Amino acid sequence: EASTQAVINAVYVQILGTAGYAGERNKVEEIKLGNGDISLREFVRQVARSTAFRRRYWSGLYITKAITGLRVEGDDERRGLDLSSHGEQAYHS
Repeated sequence: EASTQAVINAVYVQILGTAGYAGERNKVEEIKLGNGDISLREFVRQVARSTAFRRRYWSGLYITKAITGLRVEGDDERRGLDLSSHGEQAYHS
């Protein structure tokens, strides 16, 4: 029991960055893991697909991506971003 709980906490820390708050923890999957109904791999998958993970990482990144999109001029796009942005050619022909 104690070692299973230690593994569960370690998964949350690794994926969420903390042991997770009570409302963020997936109790159903924790019980299934403790009973041997799911594998550790499946538990990790469920935590990574959780609302808590999406809220912490994807939602903020999606908003950032939406408001800071990469836009370049047509000439720069044709020449290549390596030349227009960095003044160097990425691929030598």
